[in-house]
Amino acid sequence: MAVKPRYNAEAEAKANERFEKQIARIYIIWLVGILIGAIHLKPEKFEYGGVSFMIEQADKLQGIAFVVCIVFYLGAIGTGLMFQTQFMTSDRAIKRRLLYAALDGKKTLVGRDRKDVLQFKMKARLLYRIALGFVALAMFFPLIHILFFQQAAFIGGLDAIFHTNSMEDGRINLTARVPLLLTLALMIVWTSLVHRFSVKALRMTVPGWDRSVFINMVSAVTFAYLDSKFRGQEVFSEAFFRIAGAQTLIFILYLVPHAIVFPFVAWYRIVGFLRSLRGGKKGGK
Repeated sequence: MAVKPRYNAEAEAKANERFEKQIARIYIIWLVGILIGAIHLKPEKFEYGGVSFMIEQADKLQGIAFVVCIVFYLGAIGTGLMFQTQFMTSDRAIKRRLLYAALDGKKTLVGRDRKDVLQFKMKARLLYRIALGFVALAMFFPLIHILFFQQAAFIGGLDAIFHTNSMEDGRINLTARVPLLLTLALMIVWTSLVHRFSVKALRMTVPGWDRSVFINMVSAVTFAYLDSKFRGQEVFSEAFFRIAGAQTLIFILYLVPHAIVFPFVAWYRIVGFLRSLRGGKKGGK
């Protein structure tokens, strides 16, 4: 009996084509946003499909372009998630290609001893990670540029859309709603990365709940340090107290699924324990 759905090459090809188109649109809109900021373009009217739009806040146009880029990124991620839930994807072909590239001379593993096979696997794994790194950099370069180098313009675009005010004396007001929500989103991603690269090492040294607390503490400290150094608006202590509250919220959100499942798990264990007692009594008789 099969457990996984069958691999659908046609559906994956369509999903890849749609994803590539979305990435191409992101690059075009991102370049338009850079061009607007470079030449200080401030159009008052915009026409598309025979419909004209009046631009009341032309200085926020660059930020709105960056917001559209982020929206397209969310759409691309949503496309990937929908494909994962409907079909099975596999990167087995990529791994085989890189393993083939790692072989030198005779392009086969037949007749190789165990040491050579492990060496080729390690080389192929390294090539695979380097290739994924270049692909990720190419895909998310506009996102990195917007969030880390054009954050003020991006927040300005959000202010124009949601009619908020996040700027104070030409600098970002870090306690405003939009910067706080953006910081929370970045911290969720950062915590996921810290968890991804440290959980395997911590499993052998730190128990379950202590491991979660430790990962959240490391995430808060490192993010506060990077945030204070990158922005230059706060010292580390001020940034840490601001970020500690958001990290606490992330930890609470992490605990919510466990809290929901806990009564069912407890009931299952209690029932199992009672059944084991009954079985022990019958065995004793």
